[in-house]
This record gives sequence, C-alpha cells and structure tokens, in this order.
Amino acid sequence: MSKKSQPICIVGSGPAGLVSALALAQKGLLPVILEKSSGHRSRSRATGLQSETLRIFDALGVGKDIRRMATPIFGS
Repeated sequence: MSKKSQPICIVGSGPAGLVSALALAQKGLLPVILEKSSGHRSRSRATGLQSETLRIFDALGVGKDIRRMATPIFGS
C-alpha cells in the first residue's frame, strides 16, 4: 500500500476535525474520523466564526455555502 492510499485518523468530528478531513480528502487522501459521541447535534455550539476561519472555508471551496447558512452577528 502506498503512503498516499493509507488512511489518516482524525480524532473528533468537531469543526477542526471536519475541516481537516475535508482538506485531506480534497488532496486525494483518505481521512477516517473517530468520534466518541453516538449521535449528532442539531445545532452548533459555536457562537461565531473568525475572519481567518472564513478564509479557510473559502480556500476549501465551502465559504459561500457556510455564509448562506450562517446568521450574521453585528455589534460590539
């Protein structure tokens, strides 16, 4: 088995794990996500996204979709 075809283990399906899996899959690598929770949450626990996070989403090609689903937060 070549190194490129070996699965890469990601522990946790939170935001960092899912973005890591997406980035690896787009490079042709095989991510395997391990998650201890047996179900999924219907809502995010995050209260917002930083501008750098949005730039990463744009680079991965999902920025427009994320913005379409997001609720803008204004104020200081």
